[in-house]
Amino acid sequence: MGGFRHRPASSLGFTLIELLVVVAIIAILAGLLLPALTRVRAKGEGAACINNQRQLTLAWRLYSDDNRDVLVLNNPHHYGGPDGRRFPSWSLGDHRYGSPDGTNVALLMSNRVASLGAYLSAVRLFKCPSDRSKTTLGDGRSYPRVRSYSMNGSMGTEIGRITGGQPFLKMNDWSVYHRPGWIVFTDTHEDSIGSCIFTLSRDTTFGAWAKRPTGRHAGAGTLGFVDGHVEMKRWQDPRTLKVEPMNVFGSPDWHWFWLRHSKLEPQYWFDDP
Repeated sequence: MGGFRHRPASSLGFTLIELLVVVAIIAILAGLLLPALTRVRAKGEGAACINNQRQLTLAWRLYSDDNRDVLVLNNPHHYGGPDGRRFPSWSLGDHRYGSPDGTNVALLMSNRVASLGAYLSAVRLFKCPSDRSKTTLGDGRSYPRVRSYSMNGSMGTEIGRITGGQPFLKMNDWSVYHRPGWIVFTDTHEDSIGSCIFTLSRDTTFGAWAKRPTGRHAGAGTLGFVDGHVEMKRWQDPRTLKVEPMNVFGSPDWHWFWLRHSKLEPQYWFDDP
């Protein structure tokens, strides 16, 4: 009688060469797929950033609608009255590296004067999803920061009057100026996050940034405008994405931003932290 014939044990599994071939194929496939997945993730984060700016700009407009066209207050953390009290603002505190304010959700979402929190569903809308910057606090631990976006320093604050600027305090104050559009929110370079405002140099012949836009989205950053639309702006000048040097004379990016930021006079802007 013929019995069942067993295969040799060596034929039941992979040989070393076969295993190495499989590993090599997996490595090749991973090398091909990972860049594609990275691009998909980056596009998703860009879309989420655009949505965040739309929600912020909508909240900004709704606040004005509820307050007789007065713009939400946009006062830097160091700006206050003669009594020493700091003025209200949509974003309170100093959010620079090392400051606990940069991790404090209440400074953005609490129910108080000039808060946009009542018009927004979550604090995550204040932060670009591709901003992975952290701040190290006094306990030696690192924490995610809560804000990536800054507001046009010509809107909702009178601090610009110190240097002769033209503040916009009510909706449509800018309609008398013939400009291509007005920026409200700017996706800001993580090293430039500090007070709530985004400012430029006031010398239109010199050309300098006081704050920096970000290029986290493959060299581009998002901008929210007064009419509610959001742009993904790709910067042309490599100096735009560097914190130093601040002098960017002749930069097409600076000029583009300047036209959409405020009615600036040819003098120096204050150096706001």
